[in-house]
Amino acid sequence: MEYDFDRTKFCLKLRVLRELYGFSQFEMAEKLKIDRSSYSSYEIGRSMPPVCSLKMIAQIFQVSIDFLLDFKFQSNKEIEKTTNKIISQLQK
Repeated sequence: MEYDFDRTKFCLKLRVLRELYGFSQFEMAEKLKIDRSSYSSYEIGRSMPPVCSLKMIAQIFQVSIDFLLDFKFQSNKEIEKTTNKIISQLQK
């Protein structure tokens, strides 16, 4: 399966969501515990946030990481259920 990532669209989503929520880049950087310049680099496409920051961004904006990355895929619910069951058993 091939997946083409549109970095421009990702950057635009970050900016639009930030503005919809009324946050400045500085405020977003504070929420993510990073420098403003680091956050700015996400919005202009100079760099991509690490997974932990993507998770925080999704939580802040109340969207999925799939939405942020524009990833559309029908997941296999049975595989997810089995995997979660095994993980649960391993954590005990």
